[in-house]
Amino acid sequence: MTMILCFNYMLYRYLSFTKHFYTIPICFAKKFRLFQLSSIIYLTLQMKPSS
Repeated sequence: MTMILCFNYMLYRYLSFTKHFYTIPICFAKKFRLFQLSSIIYLTLQMKPSS
């Protein structure tokens, strides 16, 4: 019973988060995507063995 409640709570949190995420202004979303991209590039560069 508690497991179902916990799952419902997490699902509710996830849905509210996605709803909030979709209401974020486009300019902030672009900045966030750019930040995400740069962090991914940084991580891939970090994971490469230094020659």
